[in-house]
Amino acid sequence: MARSSEQDTSRIYPLVERWRDECLIEDGSLLFPGEHLWTAEVIGELYRRYNENLLDAKGDKRLFEEKFREQLGSDRQDVTRLAAEVLVIYFLFAVKAVNGPRKRTLISEVLSWGGDQFDEDGEVGRVLDDGIGNPGQGYNNLRWRHVAYFVAFARRFKELDGERRMALVRGDPWEFKDWLVEEDGGEQMGRHLLLHLLFPDSYERSASTEHKYRIWDAFGALLTDPVEDVDRALFEIRERITPLMPEGQPAVHGAIDFYWPPLVEGWDPEDSDGDADAALTHLGALEFKRQVVLYGPPGTGKTYEAKALAARLLTHQALARWGPVAFLENTERIQRAIKGQVRRVQLHQAWSYEQFIGGLKLAENGATELQEGYLPELVREIEGSVSGGERELDPLPWVLILDELNRTDLSRLLGEAFSALDDRDAPIDLAGFGNERERRMLELPEDLFIVGTLNLIDQSVEALDFALRRRFLWLHTGFRAEIIVEVVEQKWNALGITHHPFDRLREDVDLLAERAARLNAEIRSSRLLGEQYEIGHTYFFDVAGFIERWPKVRRRGQRPKRYLWKDDKPLPPAVDLWRFSLKPLLDEYLAGIEPDARDREVAKLRDVFLNGK
Repeated sequence: MARSSEQDTSRIYPLVERWRDECLIEDGSLLFPGEHLWTAEVIGELYRRYNENLLDAKGDKRLFEEKFREQLGSDRQDVTRLAAEVLVIYFLFAVKAVNGPRKRTLISEVLSWGGDQFDEDGEVGRVLDDGIGNPGQGYNNLRWRHVAYFVAFARRFKELDGERRMALVRGDPWEFKDWLVEEDGGEQMGRHLLLHLLFPDSYERSASTEHKYRIWDAFGALLTDPVEDVDRALFEIRERITPLMPEGQPAVHGAIDFYWPPLVEGWDPEDSDGDADAALTHLGALEFKRQVVLYGPPGTGKTYEAKALAARLLTHQALARWGPVAFLENTERIQRAIKGQVRRVQLHQAWSYEQFIGGLKLAENGATELQEGYLPELVREIEGSVSGGERELDPLPWVLILDELNRTDLSRLLGEAFSALDDRDAPIDLAGFGNERERRMLELPEDLFIVGTLNLIDQSVEALDFALRRRFLWLHTGFRAEIIVEVVEQKWNALGITHHPFDRLREDVDLLAERAARLNAEIRSSRLLGEQYEIGHTYFFDVAGFIERWPKVRRRGQRPKRYLWKDDKPLPPAVDLWRFSLKPLLDEYLAGIEPDARDREVAKLRDVFLNGK
């Protein structure tokens, strides 16, 4: 079933069924039993006030709730009640994009405009802590559009008679989609959310059109007959994958889900570098060029991403080269390849051409002899693996990770390999490798992919000449606020402090991610710093340790109400994070600046992070 998820959805789908039966088919209410809110008249009034006055579409940059209040007004309690219930249904899908406290806060605010209070501890309030999936940044950035989609759907749906409404939402899921797409303006997130909520056994828990098509493209070979609709294609792909994975996936309790291994690596869910107009993902760029550099500020996890990118390449290529059936039957072989065929070199100033390419070395007998360097030895190993070993399936690529390119003279290190990067078909003569009888050559295999990492702020970056730059595609790896909460939760749970469950910390860590994003926005706009001096998200992960060392947490019997900020004032763990991690880094970044200007800049950034100014 497509409703499989790593999340606890046991309370979500029953609530959706209530909404379907009591509100869509009938005209009732989720929050106000006995009231008639989902009527054609009330929905029509909400549509008139909101959909026909979309302030976001006019470039209004205020917060969603500020504009929402202006649009709804406060003279119709039934309209504000209905608007709050629309938000309830909209928020049921999201897990990471919006957390439970934030959902409840916004719904409470909307209800207050009509003089109502939200029972946050009631059935609906508690469900908002749950979720189905992570719909991505567009879920919040374009909330106004998705909410408008739900309102427009309800308005059109209520134009039907009761018998037709029941037939659509309790009948054939494909007939419902056919009706839905007639006038809804094309595939968009709102449609995907609605389809899964109402028919979770037929439509995948994906809010992205792009993701759905990537899954179809990756596993489409399983289909025996042509299919034109992406959702029907995914439904049939799931039907054919299920018997190939009889034990399912542990992450989703033995069910099947495209967002978990081994399936997720086969279709590459990565966004196109955060740019909605871009076509290539980082994986796509690596497959196309064979040589890429992950660049960005320190602390953005470039080494981690390089290793993850290498693993995704091998898995994605296994699916492309072997087909879905062999791919699913040989997952252990893929893992062995990832372990053995991804190599990482930590570069530093002592790395030389002789070590990397080769040169004359002093032998034990006192004579000099030729000795191959790291790269030719790797090439020889790759060639040997292709000629022997397991042959029933096509061989998988190899990946060489060159970590911290800025710490060495890359042009000297590569030597002749500089040209070999560009022309994989033509062997390159290696200079200084003896006479004509002992001619040595270097030819890089087609299946050797190279991933470099590079810190932007290192001044030696300027030493990379343009000829070398053009041989790589450059993939930016920047600050990502959205993963701070996830990683801090993992680190906190690993500490095993059971009397302080992470749910008690969540609101503070959410605020930490918000303050980190605000701090980096200030750094990007600073005349003394700039984008290359962003503070990477990994610097904020240590907050779990600072909280754990706080005496109020370590002492049994004490459970503070807040852990990082209270009444907008920083608590000791937040101050420690600033003192021991963030301020020293900023001091180093500003080391060449006049002392008074540096102190003013650091004080300003401190106020942004600790005091929210």
